[in-house]
Amino acid sequence: MLDAHLLTCSTDHRMVRLMTSKMKISQRALLQRLNRKLADEKLIVKKTRGEKLVREVGNYFLLDLHRNRIAEKDVDLPAMGRERGGLEPWESRG
Repeated sequence: MLDAHLLTCSTDHRMVRLMTSKMKISQRALLQRLNRKLADEKLIVKKTRGEKLVREVGNYFLLDLHRNRIAEKDVDLPAMGRERGGLEPWESRG
C-alpha cells in the first residue's frame, strides 16, 4: 500500500512539473506558423536583412502582399503569435 502511495505522489509531482513548464519552439517555427495564419489575409512576416533596414523597420516586419507595402514595423513575434493563435499558452519562444 505504501508503494502505491509513493508512486502516486511521484507521478503527481511529475505531472505538476510538466503542466507548469512551457514547451519551447524555435523562432523559425513560430514565423512559419504565423505566416500560415496570415496567408488568408494576404499578409506575411519577413525578417529584415541589412543594418540600415533593421534601423528603419526593426528585425521583423509585416508585409501586405496585396498592396506590396509594409503594413507594420517592429513586429514582436511572440506577442503576435499569442494574438493570432500561432503560439499556444503552453508554448514559449525558445
